[in-house]
Amino acid sequence: MSAYDWTAIRAAYEGGASLYAIKARFGCDVPHTSRKLRRMGVTMRPRGRPTKARDRLVALLAANAGTLAEIAERCGVSESTVSRTRAELRHSDRLVEVRW
Repeated sequence: MSAYDWTAIRAAYEGGASLYAIKARFGCDVPHTSRKLRRMGVTMRPRGRPTKARDRLVALLAANAGTLAEIAERCGVSESTVSRTRAELRHSDRLVEVRW
């Protein structure tokens, strides 16, 4: 039997709580929580990028609003960040095409 209420933890994460907020609330460590949520089929959010900045990046990629370099400059991130985000979106079928 698990010492944690994984249904509540999943609901908290899917509701926008960070893994660190979940740690503070439920007492479970971050790596264990991340692994368990993945095994439960939860799509994990990317680490280290503010939501608004990522939303803008995704919108520009989806709108095909320039080359990788142009989008990177507009968002204030590296080309590798734009490329990695594009790959994540392609993998999740949320993006069809982006200009090089």
